[in-house]
Amino acid sequence: SNIHWDIYEGLFQEFKNNLAVIRGHTWGHDYNVEILRSNGLKSFLVVRDPRDTIISEYWHSRNYPLQWNREIVENRTLSEYIAYVFQSGDFEKQTLNWIRDWLKYIETESVYILKYEDLLSDTFSTMKNAFEFLNFKVNDNEIESIIKLNSFEKLTGRKRGVEDSSKFIRKGISGEWKEVFSDEQKIYFHSIGEDIIQQLGYEPTV
Repeated sequence: SNIHWDIYEGLFQEFKNNLAVIRGHTWGHDYNVEILRSNGLKSFLVVRDPRDTIISEYWHSRNYPLQWNREIVENRTLSEYIAYVFQSGDFEKQTLNWIRDWLKYIETESVYILKYEDLLSDTFSTMKNAFEFLNFKVNDNEIESIIKLNSFEKLTGRKRGVEDSSKFIRKGISGEWKEVFSDEQKIYFHSIGEDIIQQLGYEPTV
C-alpha cells in the first residue's frame, strides 16, 4: 500500500527535555499529524512556489550524483525535464500531493506555513511571526542578527540573483518559472496545480 508514515511513537522521546528542530519530508497524513500533536509539538510547513521548485530540483539533481533522479536530469535540458515530470505524473504525485496533504492542517494551531517567498520579501516579519508561533521570546536585535548571519550574501559570497548553478544555494530568487516555462507548460501546470497556487496566495500561472 502507498502509505507515507515515517513518524512513529517514541521518535521524539530522546529530545523530550531539549530544544531541538527535526527536519523531514513527512507526509501530512492523520497518523503522522496525530503523533506530532500528541507529543505537543509544533510544525512548520516550509513551502516554495512549486513552479520554482521544479527548476531548483533540476539543478540540484544535476550537481549531486546520489540524487534519486540524477539519471533523469543528466541527459535532459531544463525544459525537457519539466516536460518529463509533467508527463510522467511524478511531479503531481510527489510534490503537489505532498503540499495538498499538509494544507489540510494549516488552520490548526500546531501547523504554520513558512513560505520561501515571504522569507525573501519580508525576512524580519516572517521570522518574528515564526518565533511568536513557537512562543519564543526573541528581541528584534536578535532576529536581525540571525537574519544577517544566514543571509544569501553571507552564506554564498554572492549578491542575491547572481547564479552559480554548481552550488546548493544557486540563485536565491523567486518567480523564475515565468521566464523558464513555455506557454504550453504554464497551461499544463494550471490544469494540475492551480488549487495550490490559489491557496498559498501565489501569482496565477495563466
